[in-house]
Amino acid sequence: MIKDFILQDYMNKCIVRIENVIWNVIPLLIMVSFSALLISCSPKSNEISNVDATEELRTAVKMPMDKYSPMMSSVPGLPVEVEFLDSWKDSGYDVIVTCNNGILLSWNPPDYVVNEQGNSFKLSSSSTIYWSPNRMQQMTSEDTLTFSLYKGNNEIGQIALEIKADDQGFYNGMMR
Repeated sequence: MIKDFILQDYMNKCIVRIENVIWNVIPLLIMVSFSALLISCSPKSNEISNVDATEELRTAVKMPMDKYSPMMSSVPGLPVEVEFLDSWKDSGYDVIVTCNNGILLSWNPPDYVVNEQGNSFKLSSSSTIYWSPNRMQQMTSEDTLTFSLYKGNNEIGQIALEIKADDQGFYNGMMR
């Protein structure tokens, strides 16, 4: 009988301990697991969201000239500067610039030779590109330059620059 009482008392204490573990430890484990899941789903510090990428593109693309005329200019086209931000450098980011009606050109030191890039140009570092009306086609009065930011093969941001000619033949650009 005493043996049964001691055994019963021991079992009751074990059940109480097990209940304490269930009510105290398991919710803690659930909270830790959920926190780890949230941390693993958040973007890495060197990754940017699509909204952030589009805003970063807006700050990275600049137009150093107000207007451009093929007949009266000392540059081969309307210059557009793309400044690679620190978060893009050495991190697998590229900017691809495309146009529909014009032609993209490069013209850089030390030789300053104008190189036609066609209607698409991939940039992997800060650079100035030049847009020019395509001389092989009828003179265009407008075009759209699209700047797409890629991380690897994934497009994560895009902006557009509208280029229009005025009545005097000067081209200017405006971000959309």
